[in-house]
Amino acid sequence: MTNGVLFTQAAEKMLDLNDLRVFSYVASLASFSLAADALKIHKSSVSRSVARLESMLDAPLLQRTTRKVRLTRRGNALKERCSEILSRINETIGYVGGVDVEPQGHLTVCIGTEVALANRLQSHLLPQFLTHCRNVQVSIRYVSSRSDLRAENVDVAVYTGSLAPQPVNIQLGMIERHLCAAPDYLQRRGRPADPMDLASHDIIVCDGEDAAGFALGSAIESSLLSEARPRLSANDPSSVHELVAAGAGIGCLLGHLCADDIKTGRLIKLFPQLPVPPLAVKVAFPSKRSISPAVKKFVELLKSSLADETRLHH
Repeated sequence: MTNGVLFTQAAEKMLDLNDLRVFSYVASLASFSLAADALKIHKSSVSRSVARLESMLDAPLLQRTTRKVRLTRRGNALKERCSEILSRINETIGYVGGVDVEPQGHLTVCIGTEVALANRLQSHLLPQFLTHCRNVQVSIRYVSSRSDLRAENVDVAVYTGSLAPQPVNIQLGMIERHLCAAPDYLQRRGRPADPMDLASHDIIVCDGEDAAGFALGSAIESSLLSEARPRLSANDPSSVHELVAAGAGIGCLLGHLCADDIKTGRLIKLFPQLPVPPLAVKVAFPSKRSISPAVKKFVELLKSSLADETRLHH
């Protein structure tokens, strides 16, 4: 069989997006007449569109009775994917054509707990996003598992450290870190005069799958703190921060969590000259919806929020 014949056969079965749109209305409304009214077309046109789809797929999509329309198994499978397919097509056309498409639909955001941005998101970013994107429903999840961040239903994954290779990932900004202790801890145990003195102190670290990136800084630990051993670990940076502030030990804390406590004296910053490596905050798009207007707006606001944090702490 020649390539020309194959091309002709493929062209004969080319999907008409209008047929798909008509089918989605019939499937949602369970009625040819209601679909025709909603689309402002003749009922016969609705019937022809569905018939073309069934012919192309060589399978019945609907069971027609005198009173109701019911979906077949294949019809249900097509309906489940129809809305998302049509939505992505509209978003893509708007993006490529330079037309502003109003963000809509459902947005699932998964945020690694190691980023510790819950308070910032809930008090600033999410209210702004909901104001700008009134037709978007948002699901926010704070997770410690890398597999949760990589799930296919996640539109935006915010994380630090490593993640399985993604088609698209962006570095949004950096989060500073500071080695800190509470005044009462230092009064009780003495202030370390040299980084090597930390080996005799109670060290508190944040553990988890990316523990090496948080445990006092892997680069520091390898060169200066080879003898230091964690006395206590927790899987949440906010918990580590509160433990250190309560006088339980010394920890490497995220800048946006400890900045105010350093200013007020609740925490003391140790070894200001010590180059604690900052954390790179990254975003990936496991569901491959990186061009969605809702995704773009969320990432834009998140990047701006991280920039504000950086300016605040300098």
